[in-house]
Amino acid sequence: MRQPWALLSIFIALLLLQGCGFHLKVQRTISPLLAGLQVDGYSQLATLIRSQIAELNRVKDGSKVKQTTLYIESAGFSSNVLTLDGRGKAIEYELRYRVKFRVDQDGGKTLITSQLLEMDRSYYSSGEDELGRLSEADILKQDMVRMMSDRLLHQLEVQLK
Repeated sequence: MRQPWALLSIFIALLLLQGCGFHLKVQRTISPLLAGLQVDGYSQLATLIRSQIAELNRVKDGSKVKQTTLYIESAGFSSNVLTLDGRGKAIEYELRYRVKFRVDQDGGKTLITSQLLEMDRSYYSSGEDELGRLSEADILKQDMVRMMSDRLLHQLEVQLK
């Protein structure tokens, strides 16, 4: 008698989980248009994009692609206080990530002129746990770099078609 209730509760839990919008994150694939892309820059973003392009080059079909170079001219974070509590302590922060880039083709032809991409996130802190706030900011920064990498590669795919 217990098994039908257990199966019914599992079924209901699965329906609720599906209805809440939870979906597994799918690994984004990079367009073969970017197979010959070289990355110039020494930021965490440049390193991540280099590894994604290297993975694409490892599995590509060997077709000849024109040599293009992505120049990451600047990439950096800034932080602002958004909200103060009654005692004047900061409790809400904004973290902003800005990346300026351009793309040139061999021979010096500019394919994409300098552009600026920005993203920002806000996060809360109780004002008491400084180490917790700093580690949360570090986690947000890592996540923002991954998201910016996807966004930048998508931007390049669209503009280089």
